[in-house]
Amino acid sequence: MAKLGLAMVAIFVVNSLLLGVMVGAQEPEFMEVTGETENSKDDAADSKENSISENSQAVGENSQDSSSNSPEAVSSFEYFYDEDDYLPALKEFDVGLLEDNCQQGECHDFQYDNPAEVVYFEKKPAIRFTSDTTYVFKRPQSYEVLKFLNSKFANFPLNLFYSLKIEELDMRNCSIQNMSWENFLMANSLSILLLSNNKLRDIKPSTFKLAENLAFLFLDGNKIERLHRDSFQDMKKLFMLDLHDNQLSTLPKGIFDSLGALQELNLAGNRLGFINNELFLNNPRLRSLHLDGNRLQQLEEYSLQAQKQMDFLDLSHNPNLQSLVANMNVDHLWVRNCSISRVNIYGKVHHVDLERNHILELYFSRPDALKTLRLSDNSLQQISSLSQATNLEYFDVSNNPHLKTLPEYWETDSLQTLDLSNTSLSNIPIAILSASERLKSLNVSHNRLTHLDPDQFRYFEKLQHFHLHGNNWNCYSLQLMMDMLIRPWKIGYTMDAYDPEYPGEYIGGIKCMYRIEDPQEEENTEEEKYAQIASKENLALNTLAARLSQDAQEFTDDIIMPSEETQGDSAQFTLSEVDTLRNEFKAIIGIYEQKFKFMLQKMDDLDRRLRVFEQYNKNLQQITITV
Repeated sequence: MAKLGLAMVAIFVVNSLLLGVMVGAQEPEFMEVTGETENSKDDAADSKENSISENSQAVGENSQDSSSNSPEAVSSFEYFYDEDDYLPALKEFDVGLLEDNCQQGECHDFQYDNPAEVVYFEKKPAIRFTSDTTYVFKRPQSYEVLKFLNSKFANFPLNLFYSLKIEELDMRNCSIQNMSWENFLMANSLSILLLSNNKLRDIKPSTFKLAENLAFLFLDGNKIERLHRDSFQDMKKLFMLDLHDNQLSTLPKGIFDSLGALQELNLAGNRLGFINNELFLNNPRLRSLHLDGNRLQQLEEYSLQAQKQMDFLDLSHNPNLQSLVANMNVDHLWVRNCSISRVNIYGKVHHVDLERNHILELYFSRPDALKTLRLSDNSLQQISSLSQATNLEYFDVSNNPHLKTLPEYWETDSLQTLDLSNTSLSNIPIAILSASERLKSLNVSHNRLTHLDPDQFRYFEKLQHFHLHGNNWNCYSLQLMMDMLIRPWKIGYTMDAYDPEYPGEYIGGIKCMYRIEDPQEEENTEEEKYAQIASKENLALNTLAARLSQDAQEFTDDIIMPSEETQGDSAQFTLSEVDTLRNEFKAIIGIYEQKFKFMLQKMDDLDRRLRVFEQYNKNLQQITITV
């Protein structure tokens, strides 16, 4: 009876262990059983010897090389693939022995890189005797997080999730070549799976279907050439999918249709050439999309119409992409280092990077939504469409040597950083500076600037950084800038590299030449034409003032030099009285000059408003032509 009772207890404990293991990397638990007869002692001793023999044999199997053909190391069970008609022989591994290779969820040195075998994880009970009449059943540890380091599995292990209730599995750099749906039986607890940098070439249909709670899937850095329509079937909770740095050239129709919860998708570093309008139609929650480093030739106009608002879209490093005409609403849009010559964005975009392209045509349907715009290293000749970008905070249009001019009247109240370096500017756009009260950094380096009017210094006093090197400054003007603007207001600037053979001077580390400017050599831009008109008006006013002064002078001369008839009365007009009259006439003339100046300012203001209206008409014509 004692033997029967002991056997029943043993069977009960074994069955309990086979039903699963407790969650968490805990210390092994033991169940204590005590016998009461001499016979039980003998049976227990025999069981102890058998247990020790089994454990020794299992440890020996684990330490052997994976290429061993020993009949003891290879299971007798075989079944077949659907495609290849052959499945490598099963190599059984006791999960209880994970403790020998794993510490705190990190497992080392599993070497099963032979494609002719696949590891099959199994739970086996272990008995340990604490005395002649007492023994314990050892339960294998459970791992919420399991990470394999310095390990190789040619085939993804079988029965891993049945034996261990894993929530996060890290099998990066494990040389995995084959994987199918059988590998994910009982994987309903798995939420994070990292399979980066393996040797996978194909993701078979329904591979992850049984991992119904999988939220993060990393398949980057493999050699995946082909995906099936059902490769990600029924993965309704998948939040992030990473497929970057593979060899995908096409994507099957409807491949992402079942991924309704998908928010982050990384397809960078593949060979994709075309994105159609239907690919992401069933992914309305998609927030981040990486398509950089592909071979894209076209992104269809409505390919992102289902996404009401995206956080990030990267189309950079696609050398075959020549135009971008898209309907999208994106917070951060990166399209750097492509071959784009035309950009038409219909929708709201806030932060846009279009550096290193060949852009000639630029249009935003909602320029008021722009906050950051980088357009350096392009072929822009005009940017009149940006005159309504009133909320722009950062604007970089450097290295556009054919630009030369900016919109004359541009209400940029929010602008804080403006980079106009290497744009062939011959004059600083004072109108923009006067409207930009928050401007802190201005870069006009490497242009054709020669001088700056001291009357305009007040527009630069708010700057913290003023980069003016690499120009053709006149030393007279540069000295004034240094003495009256940069040094008194403690504005930071960048110096020119010192050249001992430079024939000119260095003032404050900036190159300059002493010369008298020839105004006829300057180009007659539209702004200069208006300046000439204003100069003519000033000349007319000065002429009028001169005539008034001349009349006043003649009047005073008559007083100072009286005729012989009135010489007797000349004593009444002393020298002090003459000076008083002269000052009074000057005051009168000054009042009229101020009035004329006030009228001139009003006329200039009216003229400025009319030119703004004319510019809006031009922009409307350009928009009409573009549409």
